[in-house]
Amino acid sequence: FDGYELVDSSRQNCYVDKRLLGIAEEESVTAVWNETQRHSVWGLIITATGYAIFWALLEWLVPDLLKLEGVRLFLYVIVPLMFLVHFYFKLQGELQCLCATTDTGRVLQLSRQPAT
Repeated sequence: FDGYELVDSSRQNCYVDKRLLGIAEEESVTAVWNETQRHSVWGLIITATGYAIFWALLEWLVPDLLKLEGVRLFLYVIVPLMFLVHFYFKLQGELQCLCATTDTGRVLQLSRQPAT
């Protein structure tokens, strides 16, 4: 179970094991969909703006420090990579949810919190 992802955006088809979900043989699955958490562009914009403000304050407060090659490498390469890694693991650790409906009107929901 730990290795199975309920939500995989690269999949075009969703297969449901009726036996594992407890769906009767005479019932048929009418719809399957996944529920993912919404992410706004504003979160990314706020993060980028905060980084730009931080960088501008450093440029204004300690301009001599930014002339060093190690500091420039850290600010231009390592810090953005750290943001990307943070957002990747944040997205990987979110709650996954798969919903299915049957022709008798039952709604089945499977939820999984991935290991963080």
